[in-house]
Amino acid sequence: MSGPHALSGNDGKQTWRFPGGGKNPYQQEHDDLFDAIRNDKPYNEAFYSAYSTLTSVMGRMATYSGKMVTADEALNSQENTMPEVLGWEAAPPTLPDEDGRYSIPVPGRTRFA
Repeated sequence: MSGPHALSGNDGKQTWRFPGGGKNPYQQEHDDLFDAIRNDKPYNEAFYSAYSTLTSVMGRMATYSGKMVTADEALNSQENTMPEVLGWEAAPPTLPDEDGRYSIPVPGRTRFA
């Protein structure tokens, strides 16, 4: 987290502030990995990576649709954000209209599959 390390409510009052301290998270990540290697311990961050990515996908879906999205809804969605063709010559997934404007998601109107 960068910035002021604090959260504020809708009224503008601070509701939480990081107290500081602790190890640099990047250093801790390396310390944990090296410890696992040296001591022949399992070390797998795939679970956390997958859930972090799922959280991002859910946030995008919720922001675009203006609705609450559960993990099950996101996991079972037929939404596909991948381009049909991957390559430098491929058309981008969104193109401007005749006035040069791009369509944008509108919460409450935009739906996800």
